[in-house]
Amino acid sequence: MKNTKNWYESLFSGVYDGLKISFPLVLIYLIAYIHDSLSFNPSINVIRWSFGVIVSTLIFFLIFKFKFFAKDWKLTFTNKSFLIVIGSSILINLIGYFQNVFDLYKESKNQKIIEEKLQNNQDHLHFYFVDMVIVAPIYEEIIFRGIIYFYFIKAIEKLFSQKSWEINARYSVIMCNGMFIMTSSLLFAYLHAWDTYIEAIPYLSMGIILSAVVVISKNIINSILIHMINNFFAFMYVETKEIFSLLIALIAVAIIMCLLELKRKRIS
Repeated sequence: MKNTKNWYESLFSGVYDGLKISFPLVLIYLIAYIHDSLSFNPSINVIRWSFGVIVSTLIFFLIFKFKFFAKDWKLTFTNKSFLIVIGSSILINLIGYFQNVFDLYKESKNQKIIEEKLQNNQDHLHFYFVDMVIVAPIYEEIIFRGIIYFYFIKAIEKLFSQKSWEINARYSVIMCNGMFIMTSSLLFAYLHAWDTYIEAIPYLSMGIILSAVVVISKNIINSILIHMINNFFAFMYVETKEIFSLLIALIAVAIIMCLLELKRKRIS
């Protein structure tokens, strides 16, 4: 009788743990599905779409903030954040540039779909701009860099709570962060509709950079802004040389701002 009871307890515990593990995956799928269903298309009533997007994005962000927001995370934007955002944007575009140089670039299926939408709906470009440049980065960063990272952090805390396990704290954090970066980046690349591995390289490299930014800065605002800048350049079909010129000018401004801030602090 006791063995039967223990068996049922083990079974219940296993099912419960399985549900806990699968919950974030189901949640991510549902959020992605809702976001996809809210994507703009000309047949949608514009006022209804605008209201739905604003309300759903706000609700989604609040759920993330109060349910999946780690204790040491921030939602601030400083001069340091500005440097991180511009520097990361330069790095993403550098990778794209070298892909072209070494003939490793192939336009992805995802990019072709976007270009076809924009070409066929010139009268609705401002709505597509909001959808692709503002809304999509918020959803994608909260999913891939927010919720997923939250569960990796919880996994570390769970490991530390197991007193029977002798775990090196620093090694565990490094290992968990590395696993998060690879998992998040692979999912990000996979879900952006690509047919060949070459097409996946830009999304994979971008995912790695965005994930690393969140791990280092503990600030999802940084990754959202980097994602927005990247989508903005893609939306506007800005040439690589023009992108570099603009970003270098912005990083020069950021450095000057940081130097002035340091000088002000020293004086005070």
